[in-house]
Amino acid sequence: MPIDRGLRNQPGSIQGLSGLAQTYVKMGRQAEARDVLQKVLAANPRSVYDLQLAGEISLTTDPNAALNFLKRAEALQPSARSELLIARAYQRLNQAQASKQFLDRAQARAPRDPNVLRAVASFYRDAKQYDLAIATLQKAVSGKDPGALSELGYTYQLAGKKKQAADTYAKAAGMNANDSGLQLSAAQALVNVGQFDRAATFLQHAEARDANNYRLHAIRGQIASLQARNQDAIREYRTAIDHLPDGVPEGPLYPISLHLSLFELYRGADDQAGAERELAAARNELGKITGVEDSSKPEFLRLRASVEAASNDVAAAEKDLKEALALDPGNLNIMLSYANLLWKINRQPEAMQFYSKALEMDPTNHSALTAMGYLSREILDQKAAEKYFTKLSTLYPNDYVPFIALGDLYTSTREFARAQANYEKAHQLAPNNPLVVSGGTNAALEAHELPVAKRWLDRADADPRINQSPQVMRERERYLTWTGHYAESAALGYKVLEKLPRDPEAPVYLAYDLLFLDKYDEAAQIVEKYQPILPRDKDLRLIAGYVHVHSGQLREAVTDFSNALELDPKVPTAYMNRGFVLNDLKEGDKAAKDFETAIKLRPNYAEAHLGRPSSKVSLKLHIWRGRKLIVSRYFCVKLSRSIGLHSKLLPMTSRPGWR
Repeated sequence: MPIDRGLRNQPGSIQGLSGLAQTYVKMGRQAEARDVLQKVLAANPRSVYDLQLAGEISLTTDPNAALNFLKRAEALQPSARSELLIARAYQRLNQAQASKQFLDRAQARAPRDPNVLRAVASFYRDAKQYDLAIATLQKAVSGKDPGALSELGYTYQLAGKKKQAADTYAKAAGMNANDSGLQLSAAQALVNVGQFDRAATFLQHAEARDANNYRLHAIRGQIASLQARNQDAIREYRTAIDHLPDGVPEGPLYPISLHLSLFELYRGADDQAGAERELAAARNELGKITGVEDSSKPEFLRLRASVEAASNDVAAAEKDLKEALALDPGNLNIMLSYANLLWKINRQPEAMQFYSKALEMDPTNHSALTAMGYLSREILDQKAAEKYFTKLSTLYPNDYVPFIALGDLYTSTREFARAQANYEKAHQLAPNNPLVVSGGTNAALEAHELPVAKRWLDRADADPRINQSPQVMRERERYLTWTGHYAESAALGYKVLEKLPRDPEAPVYLAYDLLFLDKYDEAAQIVEKYQPILPRDKDLRLIAGYVHVHSGQLREAVTDFSNALELDPKVPTAYMNRGFVLNDLKEGDKAAKDFETAIKLRPNYAEAHLGRPSSKVSLKLHIWRGRKLIVSRYFCVKLSRSIGLHSKLLPMTSRPGWR
């Protein structure tokens, strides 16, 4: 650094020390800047610029000291800049009348000066009076000043006016293609409104000047994450972190946010080691922060709460979020983080209150609308979910998220034509998104439309990235089962479990394939391994019952089917299978009740109708000739394909499938 070389040659150079202080300020190293300025002002106490700088960097930590520096500067040389800074110091000290007096004095001194207007706007912005800041900046904006336009875009962003922010940033970046920072700010603003194609243009401009810029890769990571390209997102965020400079201009909280983004991606990919590594890195970065400025305190608390929540320290997370909201009650990000935490700890009514409050402040907020849609599904309010997702699709017609959400919703309500229409729309918007393909395939299988399922899987075949997605592999496994390719399906099922070791569906699908292949020991191993991981899964209990029936352990089978019914008392398959087992145990009355219940739940249940008369005949005749029709009748694996395929897959196809 030239200043360092100059100071080595002339260690007492006041001008050099002043320049070093300015450099430290630009790097965000405020404490070091304060130490240097103390030396400068001791040697030259009448330096107006250094007095102003010392006052400015003391505003957030010691407004009284700042006021002292600034009044000395104003006494030596009255200026609009000193008066604006004095106004901000009084604002920090909650002396509104004195603050307004100096603000008016600055404006009166230079009413048309763009720099003064921008400083006044900054004053309003710090006071969170965004409408006044915007109105002031609009006076300062000229056709040839991308800096003022950029500041206006930033203010729109803080005010939650994302579209205006994107348009303004894009206009400013178009006026100065050589400013990489401005190109990246425009790209970020466009990503915030889902305009990825327009953002890509500005990212290309920035890449041409610095291909390793950390913000470039962070924004690309965000885009990839929003498009469900998780591996691409992980790679981009990793590159961003690897290229972070010392004293990152965005401040010490920025690296923490990158590590937390990576944590979420690794967790979504079931990479526990990667997730723990990034969480530890975020925790380590938090530990390095020794002092937090007042303006950064709410965001610091929000990020610390994210780390605490991810570490299952819910009480500490809630405490930090409450404090953050008290400091900045209108901050949407904090409000949404608190709502997310409340949802996580099953306090849904409170979560809905905060999401609703966020929507009152910003009716078009993407995150709040999405959360309300999925939370409504969780509490089984499908109409409300449809309302939120439909509004989201209207506000963001180029975003695939609401369409895939509607596809999942209509699949769960068995409105398969509407589901497919929404999946097709999502596919048009995000043709490389594997979740769209897996959702479309699932809806087709639920509707027993195998040609439609094949069409979706053929799309996956055309793109290796989609084809290797574990969600798509899982749906292909189901398709292979439905088409009778059990061995191929089981082989794929093991690969799915490698990629999704905690997926609630994968072990069930694989275990059924193994039953169809008469591989009871392997099916039993799957049940034994995954029952502790999925203690609320009824299908694993059903499969355990089928295995016990095969080995002649009928009492154990009754227990298994009963356990399944405790988890879900509305599963006709469990009643029917338990009925057959009870019949063979010569408990005909109990068996008859189970068959009756199965028929009430599903009146067209042919197998249950077959079982009902067998439970009423003489128990000596329970091995009746018709038994050959259903051979191992306790589980529907050997049933005639014409009546039994749906029954044997019922536990799989009836499971909730929203994400």
